[in-house]
Amino acid sequence: DTDFLFELLKYGYAAYEYFGGEAAFLAAKENIKANLLAESFPLSAYGFGLILGEGLNFINDGHFAIGASIRVHSKRMYMNEEITFLPGEHGYYFEEENCAVYVEAVNGGEPEEYMWPALNEDGRIVYRLGELLPAGNKETSAALALAENGILTLTLKEMLGSRFFGRNIYERGEIDGIPVLGVSKFPAWLPDSPDFSRREHLLMQEFFQSAYELRGAEALIMDLRGHSGGDTSQGYSWLRNFTGAFFVKPAHLKARLLTETAEKLRLLRLQRGGDPLLELYEWFHRPREIAWDVSSGLVNFLENETVVVILTDKYTASGAERFVEALKQLENSVVIGTNTAGCAMGDSAETRLPNSQIRINFGVSLKLPLDLTDYEGRGILPDLWAPSGQALDLAVKFIHNYVKEVP
Repeated sequence: DTDFLFELLKYGYAAYEYFGGEAAFLAAKENIKANLLAESFPLSAYGFGLILGEGLNFINDGHFAIGASIRVHSKRMYMNEEITFLPGEHGYYFEEENCAVYVEAVNGGEPEEYMWPALNEDGRIVYRLGELLPAGNKETSAALALAENGILTLTLKEMLGSRFFGRNIYERGEIDGIPVLGVSKFPAWLPDSPDFSRREHLLMQEFFQSAYELRGAEALIMDLRGHSGGDTSQGYSWLRNFTGAFFVKPAHLKARLLTETAEKLRLLRLQRGGDPLLELYEWFHRPREIAWDVSSGLVNFLENETVVVILTDKYTASGAERFVEALKQLENSVVIGTNTAGCAMGDSAETRLPNSQIRINFGVSLKLPLDLTDYEGRGILPDLWAPSGQALDLAVKFIHNYVKEVP
C-alpha cells in the first residue's frame, strides 16, 4: 500500500513538485517504512493511516486527505475585541480617560503588523489588535510597549466560525430594506449525479434568478459563512447574471496534470457521479506526450454600482472561496468576517489503497493566484474583521453608516 500510494502521488498528484518533488516524497516514503517496521502487527487500517498522515505532514493542501485526516495547516485569527485602536499622528493609539495612549511596539515588533481594520459594535471602522497563528489554541497574549514606558498585556482570543445546521442551501431575506442572500453550498447540478436533489436544484435556480432581480440595488449582502463549497460554476453563473459580463472568473494560474494516472482518476470521478459527459470524455481521452495543460485567467475588474457585502468565516471553503475571489472583482465590494478555510489550491480526485482500503483524496489540477501567493490553510483575509456570529448584524450597521440612511 505504501509503494502504491507513492507511485500514485508521483504520477497523479498535481502538487507533487510544488511540495518538493522526488526528494521530499522519497524521504517521506522511507520514513514511513521505517516507522512501519517499528510497529507491532497486525496493524489496523486506522493506525496505518495515522503513520501515512504523519509522514506526509509537509503537505499543506486542503483537498489532500488520508481517510478523514486532511493535510492542511490551518491558521486562525486571534484578536482582542475589548480595546479599540485608531491611527493617529504618531502611529496607533487607544483612548484612556480621554487621553490618547500610543503604542510603540507589540511583542517587540512594529504595531502595524498586529493592527487589522475591523468593525466595532456600531458597525464603524476601527482597528483591532490581532495575529494570524496556527490553529489549536483558544487564546494567546500580546505585550504592548506604550509611549509612556508602560507595558500592557492583552489577551487575544480565537475568532470562531459559525455552523448553520438546518439552513437551506439557499435562502433570501431582507433586513432594514437590505437584500440578504444566504448560500451554504453549491450542490450536485446534473440529474444523473447520485447526490442530485430536485429541491436543491430548484433553490439554486431561484439563486440565479435573484441576480437579475437585484441589479441596480443600492446594496446587498451575500452571506457565505459556513459555505462548504461545490461546483464553482454556479457562483460564476450568478455573477454573470448580476453583471451581464461573460468573463467573471478570478485571475488564476491553473496547471492541469495530464498523465495517464491523472486522467484515470478523473475518469473514476465521472463514473462514480454517473456524469453524462463520461462518454464524451472517454472519446477525447488519448495518451499524451505533454503532461501538463497550463492556463491563466486575466485580471478582471467588473463595473458595478451596487455595494456588495460578502460575509465569510473559517468554514467558507473550496468552491465558496473561488466565488469570494470572483465577487471581490466587483467595484464596490467588501468582505466582512474572518479568514476563510484556505482550501482552494486544487480539485478533488478519490481512490483507495488496494489492501487497507484507506480512502485517498488529492488534486489532479493545481490552481494558484497569478502572484503565486499560497493562502492554503490561511484563506482569504476579509477587508473588515468581525466575529462570525455577529457579522450579519454588523454588516447591516456598516451599510447604514457608510452607504444608506436607515429607513
